[in-house]
Amino acid sequence: MQRCSGLTDLRFDCLYNIELFVHVVKESAHTLESLRVQFYHTQPMKFLVYDDKDQPIVYSRLKKLVVYGRYRSTFEKKISVDDSVVPFPELRYLSWWSEYPFADDTLFRGNRRSLECLDITFTPHLVDVWQKHKVFFRGRHPRLSVLKLRKDNRSALRNANDNVQCLKSAFNLISPESQTLAVPFPYACQHIFCVMPATFYVRNIRSLHLDNSRFTLLEMLSLVKRLPNMESLECLPGNIDDEINVGRNVAFVDDLYKEYYPLSNRFKHWISKKVYAEFVRPAALTSIALAILSPRYTSTRLAHFDREKYQREIKCAIDCGLYDKHIAKLERLYKRI
Repeated sequence: MQRCSGLTDLRFDCLYNIELFVHVVKESAHTLESLRVQFYHTQPMKFLVYDDKDQPIVYSRLKKLVVYGRYRSTFEKKISVDDSVVPFPELRYLSWWSEYPFADDTLFRGNRRSLECLDITFTPHLVDVWQKHKVFFRGRHPRLSVLKLRKDNRSALRNANDNVQCLKSAFNLISPESQTLAVPFPYACQHIFCVMPATFYVRNIRSLHLDNSRFTLLEMLSLVKRLPNMESLECLPGNIDDEINVGRNVAFVDDLYKEYYPLSNRFKHWISKKVYAEFVRPAALTSIALAILSPRYTSTRLAHFDREKYQREIKCAIDCGLYDKHIAKLERLYKRI
């Protein structure tokens, strides 16, 4: 085979070229800065960290690693890597779109002071690894600011209870330095307050993505209140709580003032990518409450919804005359969605 040393950026599809992949990686591991690879079987993943002679591979300059798995079955046997092997000592960005294949903390060794972004498929096995090897123990990754837990429909997370138990374990392990957290599980909302331990609320989350979770107005206000550094929240709108009397009047916000104002001095954006017909009015009322209760609130970003119905609710709040001092914010809600 041709020599191919000196590569800094490599994108590879391992459908038919495993031998070539092994050769290229072996030649260029010491110079690669970015590696994106797609696997169709589990066994070749071993060649990320061992060459064809079972010698460990060290990517001494690698900053970005993206791995896709297109196989149909979960791993029957996890890959064990000797404790002395540190394959990715300078890794900053790790995106892993498949079930975690290792029996240990292989991907997290040696990069405790460099890892900044982790986007990974979330399974009970991964939580077990994090816990056993203390991956996030006492801020082991102090520069980690973005954590995205990706759902795998083929994993063991098949019902609400599985989600809750797994998330509860994960929240206890998450680095306190994390500023962006994405949790794509549809059951996160219903159990969010029992899942997140009390210590979680004092952490530095600035952006929280719960895009498949539905929150009532009071649940959303409580969550924003408990995360004082949060600037952006992505979630689905839920119903307006029974204890809030909205009727045909938007004066309900006055009743929330005493308990919630100021809701947050940093919160700016609420995002929802799906707003079904029955939740358009709750979404509008939620936007009004967030805008009035949050001094720095600037925008609601909705998608796939009845824009005219939403704007009618905002217009009602503008015309009622109760919130003249907040008129600029309400007009922004009306114009910019």
